[in-house]
Amino acid sequence: MLVLMSTFPQIPEIFTNLPYIETERLLLRPLKLEDADHIFDYAQRPEVMTYSLGYPHQSVMESKKFVESVLQSCRNNYSGLWAIEHMKDKRVIGTCGYELWYVDHFRAEMGYSLSPSYWNNGYMTEALKEIVAFGYENIGLHKIEAMVHPFNLPSIRVLEKLGFHNEARLCEHVYMRDQFVDIDLYVKLSPA
Repeated sequence: MLVLMSTFPQIPEIFTNLPYIETERLLLRPLKLEDADHIFDYAQRPEVMTYSLGYPHQSVMESKKFVESVLQSCRNNYSGLWAIEHMKDKRVIGTCGYELWYVDHFRAEMGYSLSPSYWNNGYMTEALKEIVAFGYENIGLHKIEAMVHPFNLPSIRVLEKLGFHNEARLCEHVYMRDQFVDIDLYVKLSPA
């Protein structure tokens, strides 16, 4: 019997113990169940979910279940989302991180959301700059991807500020709000 040895990289336990990352105005830290109130505060708003596969949260319990699923995914080392805490306001204003990790291909898909009360202040750019650096330096990623609805111009602007470019339009890629929707694939390759 012929047995082929895997050439896939060892899977480090990156997401089981997310580090705290401090920026000028933000603290990126692991989510906690107590964050559900702050998450519900913005996740219930339709404008936050307009270009998301999800729907506005209907209760704090739904936001708590979201946090629980993120924590479970981190424990299983499948993905890692950080809470974005506004240091001055002492509140969680969003999340960001890696939603899908293709270990054997050295790439991951980034996801993020932010409270509309904090839009247009550069917070997401500030947070994602650190998440991208973490992906290259600590996870060993070669390629970082972000799936974006073509009409989500604010998200596209953030990605372009970070050096991402539109690699492809994925036609009717997701089923969303009772219809098939195109998605743009934005990517950034490792500088090394």
